[in-house]
Amino acid sequence: MMLVVEPSIHGTGHSTINTGILRALRAAFPAQPLRFAAEAEHRQEVERLNEAEPVPNCAYQTIAIPPMGTPPLTRAWQLWHLLRRLLAQHDDGGPIYLLLTCSNGPEFHLGEWFARTARYRGRLWCHFLLHGPDAGAFGWRSRNPLVRRLDLVEVIRRPAHPALRLLVLDAATVPPLEALAPGLAARTGVFKLSLLPQEADDAAPPAGPPWRIALPGQATAPKGIHSFIGMANRLTARYPGQFEFHLVGRLAADVADTPLGAVIPHADRPQARRAKASQMPRARYLELLKSMHFVCLPYQGSYYHTGASGVFYDAVNLRLPLLVMSAPHVAESFAQFGDLGHLCADETALENAIAALADGFDAPRYAAQRARLGVMREAFLPAATGAELKRWMALDSPALVRSLAG
Repeated sequence: MMLVVEPSIHGTGHSTINTGILRALRAAFPAQPLRFAAEAEHRQEVERLNEAEPVPNCAYQTIAIPPMGTPPLTRAWQLWHLLRRLLAQHDDGGPIYLLLTCSNGPEFHLGEWFARTARYRGRLWCHFLLHGPDAGAFGWRSRNPLVRRLDLVEVIRRPAHPALRLLVLDAATVPPLEALAPGLAARTGVFKLSLLPQEADDAAPPAGPPWRIALPGQATAPKGIHSFIGMANRLTARYPGQFEFHLVGRLAADVADTPLGAVIPHADRPQARRAKASQMPRARYLELLKSMHFVCLPYQGSYYHTGASGVFYDAVNLRLPLLVMSAPHVAESFAQFGDLGHLCADETALENAIAALADGFDAPRYAAQRARLGVMREAFLPAATGAELKRWMALDSPALVRSLAG
């Protein structure tokens, strides 16, 4: 039995990532019962995304997860009760694969506790997905020894129980994490972010000005919203009628008061603090994104050095060429799949690449970029990502694969 639990996200954030996880696991282990448990709104969105092509032998369950802002010790206690109930409810006496899709620290210790109990010893394997702990997480830590033991830094630095492994969404993020926590790579697998086939699109908007450039998803400082606004203000003034800069998503809470200038917004209000992840309806988001010529991601600092960006892969799925500054998962993608757009060293180079569109459009190169994005898309569909995860599992935990394949 495979049990996938979302222990952290309230609302629809990460729902496409978790939908891809379910599809990839089903492709990798078609015979195993698959169960997904999440907060009500999140569970409904994942189930909705699977309506067009239901995942065989997959059941969905609503659970109450700890409220946002719950203190670490209280959260650990609440999650212990939740996981104990879920494991007992779905235990059929056979092997159990437990995947927690957004792990923050306490989950790792709880998984180890259950793996050591007599009831589950030898037949429970736990994997914990990291969405990218920034280097800043390794700075200030609580002085409370119990809280420190539960935090994410402690988790990714301590030796692992044989039944426990960490997962990341992109192989390129492992070396930066290893530099922060030596030894982590040996107990970390890559479960690539899986694209949803039903969202793939090969249509392209008519080429020609105004060139429509999008910053998609939740607009944050690390994603480069301030740079995006600055470029929009300068380029629309310098080249009237040549460019449109669109925010296809919502301002994050920490940049809620940022004036958008020349950027055209497509959301009615910023994300509220300590509120459910508020996202534009997926169908509307995709409709807007499909009308764009380019996706622009002026990544800032080291935030995306230890985690992949979901909107980057949305661009891949829609074959939208990228105007992007480097992060490890971006650089790896360009190195592996070729010219996916314009990979720029800094904001000046990025702005120059955009400005060049006003002087002349290289239609053959644009078509070639879309073709390369199509090749990359195939490598990130669930069948491919599931097979890759299964190969790693077979090397790392052969008993787990034998159990799930039986």
